[in-house]
Amino acid sequence: MPVLGSPVYVKDIADVIDGVKETTSISRYNGKNGIGLMLKKQGDANAVDVSKAVREKFQSIEQQNASSGVKFIIADDSTDNTIAAVNPLFLT
Repeated sequence: MPVLGSPVYVKDIADVIDGVKETTSISRYNGKNGIGLMLKKQGDANAVDVSKAVREKFQSIEQQNASSGVKFIIADDSTDNTIAAVNPLFLT
């Protein structure tokens, strides 16, 4: 079992092949081609903490690859409603 905080490599969870495959589907956001990802937290994880960690990692990857124009756009985050519902409790 992986240690919490250790990296998870694609090669550890999938077969990685350097090659070309026939396109069977296309992911687009606002008319631009991209790669769609769906992330799910483990059952005992805090969804808000996971969302924050993913956003921080995406920001780090963007900064490391700024010259290549790498950009992550989060189209949907189920924790947005959770955060919006909880924030007023802390602001009063």
